[in-house]
Amino acid sequence: MKELGQCGPYTLRRWVAAGGMGEVFLSHGPTPRGPGPVAVKRLLPQAKDDPIFVQMFLDEGRLVKGLRHPNICAVYDLGEDHGQYYIAMEWADGVSLEQLITRARGRGGLPVEAVARIIADIANALDYAHRFRDEQDRFLAIVHRDVSPPNIMIGLRGRVKLLDFGLAKARSQLTKTQPGTVKGKFGYLAPEQLTGDVDARTDVFALGLCMYEAMTGEAFFNQETAAETVMNIRAYTSPPSAIPKRREVWPELDAVIKRALWPRRELRFQSAGEMRNAIEQALLDRRQRVDAKRLESVVRELFPEKKPLEDSVAPPPIAPTPIASAKDLDELEVMEELELITLPKTLKKNGLVIAVIAFGAVLLISAAALLLL
Repeated sequence: MKELGQCGPYTLRRWVAAGGMGEVFLSHGPTPRGPGPVAVKRLLPQAKDDPIFVQMFLDEGRLVKGLRHPNICAVYDLGEDHGQYYIAMEWADGVSLEQLITRARGRGGLPVEAVARIIADIANALDYAHRFRDEQDRFLAIVHRDVSPPNIMIGLRGRVKLLDFGLAKARSQLTKTQPGTVKGKFGYLAPEQLTGDVDARTDVFALGLCMYEAMTGEAFFNQETAAETVMNIRAYTSPPSAIPKRREVWPELDAVIKRALWPRRELRFQSAGEMRNAIEQALLDRRQRVDAKRLESVVRELFPEKKPLEDSVAPPPIAPTPIASAKDLDELEVMEELELITLPKTLKKNGLVIAVIAFGAVLLISAAALLLL
């Protein structure tokens, strides 16, 4: 395999994906288990000179490097090489929950018990992150803010991972969100995210939306435009039932979805751990033991063409994603007219408007690196 250069101690072997600010390479270098495959993410030249995005990139790396959980994609290293910042992350073969949902639509949907296990594992990861304290025992009040099907990965060996803390909010960050700025994918926003007032229950709401979509095959809020989606969220008054869309959904799991999706935070599960426990109880009551082997069989049945890294032929890289299209900018103007978001002038001036609402989407190159095999 032709090498593409060096980034710190990591040998870049294949360019995988690019976004508006960064690119990811399949690389080889040190890992906790010895030399092996690594995903290396680094800023693009047009972004690496912007101090705002450099700091956001560093915030993400420092934050996730401290997290150690089997259901969170691990960061091995945060470094700088000849003025180029990079994050070295765990490389895992698998597919996203979004890909699973899409592939399963014409095949009767995902198994209910498999969805329950995936969501319970992500709730477990979120509960850990929400409660996390650093080495000085400081509570960081982490909120992911971008829990969505593209950021949930199920490995070819059935391991479930939460990806991309590029939008995460924590007390340790040096960069602060501007008042009124919306961060996250519009279709997975909790009502309170429209004002920027978030806490751990915001992630619970987003996970409830993921669970609804995985059970029914349909996204709950998504409309054709961002403005229409946000207006749907503003008009939202009561949680949905998944059963009318799919009769196989267990009533006890439907109750989990509905409780997670209350517009008023005080009526939701008050922690991701509480949501996890409710799902685990439903699985226990139904005598359903769903482990990694069961999830592995689901992934392999839906994606028989997927092969582990050591057995696979490298796919062609995907084309870079532009910073913003004309349609994106038109929608942002509509959003400003609705007075739903505030865009920092410095970002507008630099032509990086889209990053305010979709920094996680731009940095989803980390997820793409893990999912493209």
